[in-house]
Amino acid sequence: MCPWCSSHRFVRNGVKANGLQNYKCSACERQFTPRSGSFWAGMRYPQQIILGCVALKFIGRASYQACLTLLEVLRGAHVGSTNTAWQWVQKCETAFETVHRSYRKSYGRLSWRVDEIFCRCRGSTSKRGHAYIIVVSDNKSNILAIEVSTKRDTHAVERTLAKIVDEEARDPKFFVSDKWKPYRETIGFNFPNTTNVATGIRGKTVHRKRKRYRFTINPHERLNGTIQSWLRPMKGFKSLESANRMMNMYRICHTTKRQMGHVEFFGRLASLP
Repeated sequence: MCPWCSSHRFVRNGVKANGLQNYKCSACERQFTPRSGSFWAGMRYPQQIILGCVALKFIGRASYQACLTLLEVLRGAHVGSTNTAWQWVQKCETAFETVHRSYRKSYGRLSWRVDEIFCRCRGSTSKRGHAYIIVVSDNKSNILAIEVSTKRDTHAVERTLAKIVDEEARDPKFFVSDKWKPYRETIGFNFPNTTNVATGIRGKTVHRKRKRYRFTINPHERLNGTIQSWLRPMKGFKSLESANRMMNMYRICHTTKRQMGHVEFFGRLASLP
């Protein structure tokens, strides 16, 4: 069926350079392929190659050049430039969000944690080109939101908390952070019914409704170590926009690993209409 006029009168019209059969509609005289009108329309390579590169980037912790080398060795797909891999990442960003929101489970309601780590970003105002990645996680080790900012201030924390999309879980019992003042002020303003626990590595004991809770920032520090190990092959970001895009896709991959598994997640991506 023609994707443009829904006509069943079409004939074969050669083969594309990527091997796809080309058709020509007799009614509207427009050309199309079996991939026309789908999410993967206009892509030269099959979606298995594209998703394989994206999976190697966000799961395998490899650089773009390493991803393309592995694709050529394992699948025989020769991709000339790393810019093509970056375009694939941009293409898959909306697909990541679509599939993630279709099955995402509720976040933990007991406690959330917030902390920041360093990264390198071109265009940063610091002398060494440092930027800050503010990460919010819950007690189930899910990443709720990530924001890359050139400044470590209250506005950056506000933008991070605004990215939390689960409205049902916007009222946790405790919010664990360090003793940095903007954290306490922002959490107190956005979560008035939540108890802010300002603690460090040693931990802090909190009593609430005849229950005893012990909080520490160590689980979040282990999560930050995982993010830093993923950032190491890239040696920094080229812009603040690309940094936020990449970190948002990393957040989705990290959450899907714990909630449904990467195999099912990338399988749903490959079957997108």
